Amino acid sequence: MKNQSIAFADLDAEKEVIALLCNYPAYTKDIQKLITTDVFHFNATKSVYLTCVELYSEKGTFSLSDVILRQKSTNNHDWAVVMSATTNKNPINAHELVMYLAELKGKRDLLNLSKEINNDLMNGTDYFEMVDKINKINNQDLIKEDNNEILDMKSALLSAVNTIGNVMTNGTLSGVPTGYPKLDEITGGWLKGNVILFAARPGQGKTIALLEHTRWAGQMNKRVLFLSLEMPVVSLIYRMISGQLDESTPYSKIKTGRINAETFTNIQKEAVTNLEKLPITWYDGANRDINYLTNLIQKICREKKIDMVVIDYLQLLTDNSIKSNNEIEVVGSVSKKIQQLTKKLNIPFLCAAQLNRQSEGRTSHRPKLSDLRSSGQIEQDASVVIGLYREDYYAYEKAKEEGNIDFEFTNKIEYIFMKNRDGDTRTADMYIDVATSKIRELDIVTNKPLGF
Repeated sequence: MKNQSIAFADLDAEKEVIALLCNYPAYTKDIQKLITTDVFHFNATKSVYLTCVELYSEKGTFSLSDVILRQKSTNNHDWAVVMSATTNKNPINAHELVMYLAELKGKRDLLNLSKEINNDLMNGTDYFEMVDKINKINNQDLIKEDNNEILDMKSALLSAVNTIGNVMTNGTLSGVPTGYPKLDEITGGWLKGNVILFAARPGQGKTIALLEHTRWAGQMNKRVLFLSLEMPVVSLIYRMISGQLDESTPYSKIKTGRINAETFTNIQKEAVTNLEKLPITWYDGANRDINYLTNLIQKICREKKIDMVVIDYLQLLTDNSIKSNNEIEVVGSVSKKIQQLTKKLNIPFLCAAQLNRQSEGRTSHRPKLSDLRSSGQIEQDASVVIGLYREDYYAYEKAKEEGNIDFEFTNKIEYIFMKNRDGDTRTADMYIDVATSKIRELDIVTNKPLGF
């Protein structure tokens, strides 16, 4: 190719693409699926390319004369650049030319990035701020490898009908199973590309819920990545072991070793045997920066073919690319980056989220969307927001204040669907045993937990 320099641009190649489109206008539809407009470096060729796209969208065809007339009508003189453009290529053998231009664009971006990073290094810029710049370059889709993002009506209908058919005939879900038929009915499973928030005040069962949904997904051979930001992974494992034992043994006793030899034997026979085969990967690191974790999550998802990511919990994440100490700004940035990562990986993200104290001052302590702490961005980015609520937590505190020693626990946890883009917003009553970290459905007749 001619005219290539350190700027990584080739005017002749860009003109040749324009000539190709004028000779084969129908190729405009295909080339739009392959590259972005920014692949054209020179303003003149970019302008003419956009005119080609505009004409094809309007008429379904065009010629070089049409392009020139359209540009003249807007007093645009860029058409002169392509008057002498020629090509001997056709849509069958043009792929290499198009990819060449995309490659040049990528090199231009890398060149500019290297200059920025070099300046940042000299100026002592924060490491993670530089990583964030690199991530933005990596996330640019100059070459569109996935053509499934654009569907005609027939293809979209066929995909939807096939999904309905699979659910009807095979009983399969659209997403990762929740582990509970009652919740699957509401959600269709945890859907790909969705952020699902479990929002609650402390003590309501957020971590237990995340662990139970993780375990159920694993039992369904779904690969899960669990990021434990609040407590060490070993503490979560104690909870999971407790939930696996037939004999009810509180996890608090397990973690402190206050068990007998028989229970220890049962742990090895029952819990370890059931849990060790689950395809669950744990993150137990101290780094909570979203930019670092974005790279790590993508690496693990690629290597282990992860089906679902779980984060406990969202407001513990930081963003080192933001210098401000404003919590709302930081949480908003974190939320947006998680939502973008979810769409990019096309898998569900289950995230716990802390609610503010507003509910504590109300007569009813049940959570509301407005209770989401720190940022309205969280509510906006989430596809599903589930408020978790245990009446026992507040009733027990009140009973202690009143000296009521006959207090009885109902062991009920409410899954309050405060937002659900793809389903109903209703409440599902479930059974929870906080001591052993178990959640079960309630029998609609006896109101007793199933599976205990």
